[in-house]
Amino acid sequence: MKLRMLGLMTAVCATLAGCDKKESEEVVLSREEYVGRGTQACQDWQFAFCEYLFGDCNFSVNMTHTQCQTWLSTLSCIDDAAAAQCADDLASAPCTGIPEGCDEESMMDSAAAAALCEEWIGIICEKETGCGIWTDETECLEFYADGVLECEIIDGVYLNYEDCRDEFLTLSCNDSVPDDCVTLFVRY
Repeated sequence: MKLRMLGLMTAVCATLAGCDKKESEEVVLSREEYVGRGTQACQDWQFAFCEYLFGDCNFSVNMTHTQCQTWLSTLSCIDDAAAAQCADDLASAPCTGIPEGCDEESMMDSAAAAALCEEWIGIICEKETGCGIWTDETECLEFYADGVLECEIIDGVYLNYEDCRDEFLTLSCNDSVPDDCVTLFVRY
């Protein structure tokens, strides 16, 4: 059955080299064009972080400006006030290093990403049980949670998650999962 492939193929992008979703050339977005996960303050921080690394300071890092924007767009922020402050701090920081508390590890809300991951597993298992792949939804949930898709280690969620979720719910048991929906979660 084709749906079973979804759960097995729902990959976690664990290294930036494997996170090149839909990137074929360097296209750096302006602040007006940029969209990321989370609130406006969180998106301001995401944008400011990449601008600090590539636009203002041009640090030598192992990614492109576009990859930075794609990477950070997957993160929700744990604190809006801190995100807003960091966006301001990054805009005026000297090129000596990211201001304290403004790095991705300090800002990201992994719990928000884990919640969407748990939701995704629930949707997969509901669909796969309905298609006869599993006789018991609990078995399915345990299978995916036991090393196939470890939600507790997820840090980010690609922006197409909600579209993929909605599309997945409409698939028949013989449909293939769209290519854009194979990798939805990011671990840093």
